[in-house]
Amino acid sequence: HINQPFDSTEKVRLETRLDGAKSHADRVEEQRWKTSISIAKETTQYFEKIALGSGATIAAVVSFIGVHPGKLAPPYLLRTALATLVVTMIAAMYRNWRYPSYLIASYQKQLHSAQLNVERCKRDLSLLVPAISMQDGKPINAIEFSRYYDEIEKHLTLCIDNFQRIENRVFAEVRWTSTFALLLAVAGAGQLIALAWMNF
Repeated sequence: HINQPFDSTEKVRLETRLDGAKSHADRVEEQRWKTSISIAKETTQYFEKIALGSGATIAAVVSFIGVHPGKLAPPYLLRTALATLVVTMIAAMYRNWRYPSYLIASYQKQLHSAQLNVERCKRDLSLLVPAISMQDGKPINAIEFSRYYDEIEKHLTLCIDNFQRIENRVFAEVRWTSTFALLLAVAGAGQLIALAWMNF
């Protein structure tokens, strides 16, 4: 196969594909950092505010009770509201703790996919164009070269599948805890409003 003449037009096409794949991989790597920093910062700040708001509300209610003992009724509604806000704070904190793992898995998957595309372009080009070993100057065996790239492709595919599983699992956790924290925040605020309505 190596000694057979090759189509120069096809060579140019494959080299263009390889350059494009490399450029895409570089852009993905650069965008991975920019996007992860931006998204992680915004979403983390949002749920951080929920956690801090819940904690501040708990502190304010406890301080109010200390100044006005025995004034709020029914007492069970106050306890329920405080417990709800505590769980809200924990859920928001857990969500922020897990969210970076989702981002990492997501962008690692994209990066490995881009790398896989680069390796496939390299393989296609090496099978078309006679390759010479830099060590001894002899032609490289196309079959062995193809096997080498097959191993690389297998490894990258396994990595992509693994990151996909991690991304799906962590995303499910983040989505569930995000929704749970938001619902609890609304419920806790509603209970405090009801308590204030009944007592003032």
